[in-house]
Amino acid sequence: ISLCTLSAINVNRINFTFKDNGDFSDETILKYEECCLYAAKIVDYVIDEMNYPFPQLKFTAQSRRNMGIGINGLAHLMAKLNLKYSSSEGVNFIHKLSELHSFAIHKASLLLAKERGICNWAYKTKYSDGWLPIDSYNKNIDTYVTDTRLFRNWEWLRSEIIKTGGIGHSLCINFMPAEASSKASGRGNGLYPIRD
Repeated sequence: ISLCTLSAINVNRINFTFKDNGDFSDETILKYEECCLYAAKIVDYVIDEMNYPFPQLKFTAQSRRNMGIGINGLAHLMAKLNLKYSSSEGVNFIHKLSELHSFAIHKASLLLAKERGICNWAYKTKYSDGWLPIDSYNKNIDTYVTDTRLFRNWEWLRSEIIKTGGIGHSLCINFMPAEASSKASGRGNGLYPIRD
């Protein structure tokens, strides 16, 4: 039995500002990383404290420590920034935001690993070998994005993960369809445009 404990960053609540080189401002990056760290800590706490209906589920959930932290409110944020899903500027923004999201979530999991230890089943992942999502992403995405630059310091993250022996979770990100939960929380859905 597998379990993924889900959460999402409401990107619409973050003030996105930019540097001249197109990267996010330092303030934006720090705020995003802070939100991701808090989300990771909350999910980590839930993994430890929730009441599991089966002992096998508790064993696998606490050994693997899957967390799926996604994004909510993207369509609203893009509207505020006057960006469209169909424009190259919009696609490039989503690419840049996705990189920041992945980096910040993995960094949060690394910080939790340094604080609480790596997950018990870290050996079942490639993280301790230095694997990162940038190593095996689908290269076809580069045909949709006109600005394929990576802005985050992935090599620093890789070396820290190797030094630590892994991260605190087997899975860090899940871009789940958030149609129902986003309505209940008064937010726009996940990565998708607003629908009827």
